[in-house]
Amino acid sequence: MTTEKLNDKYAAILNNVVNFPPARSDQGVTPNPFIRSSLFGLVKKGEAKFVDAKLIATQGDHTLLYSGKELNQANLDVWLCLQKIWIENDCKPVECDSKEILKTIGLSYAKGDKLWLKDKIEDLVKATLLFEFDNGRTGFTGRLIKELEWTGDYHTFKFDLDNKLKNMFGCNDFTYLDFKKRREIRSDLGTWLFSYYRSHKELFPIHISKLYLYSGSSSELKEFKRSLKNAHEELLKVGYIQAYEINKQGIVFVTRNLQKELTINP
Repeated sequence: MTTEKLNDKYAAILNNVVNFPPARSDQGVTPNPFIRSSLFGLVKKGEAKFVDAKLIATQGDHTLLYSGKELNQANLDVWLCLQKIWIENDCKPVECDSKEILKTIGLSYAKGDKLWLKDKIEDLVKATLLFEFDNGRTGFTGRLIKELEWTGDYHTFKFDLDNKLKNMFGCNDFTYLDFKKRREIRSDLGTWLFSYYRSHKELFPIHISKLYLYSGSSSELKEFKRSLKNAHEELLKVGYIQAYEINKQGIVFVTRNLQKELTINP
């Protein structure tokens, strides 16, 4: 990013002129730092730890520190749904039916799914971010969910998001993610790659080690390399990419399906 664009971003944040992007009926929207980093990383089931001011591996000109339980792609699915509902309600506290979120994610309304949703929301309630720009001269803290009230077994709940998170959308630094497409991708790495690639207007070759770092994978690098090939095959199968290559030097080249890109980001 050029110095001029960086200055525009800092000025927008300091002058409080950044707004949340409008909601779309079939898509959630997220700041790019959320999906170009290990914030919603590849944590194996049952291995998520509580961390305090953990430095998040991220691509970009900023520093992101995270406190709370380590998050994964399922947490991102839930946060995208909440963010969409909240923006549609003019960024004010809103009451929500858990059935709406579960349906959007592609789950049923069974007791087990409602308990799963409860766990994911509680993870987000505990999540706190510290975001710094410009070598620490500009920054803010915020929470992924500011307030939460519920009744019974989460049949309905009322929530409010942190308005300060709008600063992370500065200078059009955000991406819309299609809920249906995310449901079609079964692996966590495939889902993470889909979001990472979607956040770039143009894809450049990237080394496996960078994807390993940014994704926050808890696997051994050797295992990650095997999973990376399988994840790209999955993206090929669902039609999001046209081709990919991982050369002997470990450089990943990807060509997106431009027609598919237009249909999921009109």
